[in-house]
Amino acid sequence: MGMNRPLKGLFLIAVLFSGGCDQRAAETWHNKGNLYFEVGRYGEAMNAYERAIALNPNAKTWFNKGQILDKLSLSEAALNAYEQALILEPGYAEAWVAKGIDLGRLGRNPAALEAIEQGIALKPDFPEAWHNRGYTLMRLSRFQEALWAIEEALKLQPDLAFAAGLKSDIQEALHRH
Repeated sequence: MGMNRPLKGLFLIAVLFSGGCDQRAAETWHNKGNLYFEVGRYGEAMNAYERAIALNPNAKTWFNKGQILDKLSLSEAALNAYEQALILEPGYAEAWVAKGIDLGRLGRNPAALEAIEQGIALKPDFPEAWHNRGYTLMRLSRFQEALWAIEEALKLQPDLAFAAGLKSDIQEALHRH
């Protein structure tokens, strides 16, 4: 025995307004945000991510919002976005490293190092994390440890160009001290 037509219509309306629909709509907005981000339309990307977060908050969307805020040089706001991502997904290594980068930009280097090291603990084969650990250690004048971190980044990804440049800077600093 099938559903009669009016009941079937009500059922479909109920499904459309259920949480599943919010999740699909959030994914759509998230994907739109990604497309806008890729072409440098950061305002539109931000709006799309905010709509996705309003419908279904998740760590990846908060992380992407943080990436846009970083592009706009809004480190404090980006830091907040990464912290939101980490509340939702504490094992998100990339968010820990991004949080550390922003803490460093804000001059909070010891806290930056802690966050980056948390990212490395979660994902030890993450060359950018090792690079950022080296950069942060350099800012803390811990040059030998910085050099070791950069060498680790280069072991993981030998063509990591910005790590090679930083290695040279650290070696210079070691010779001065």
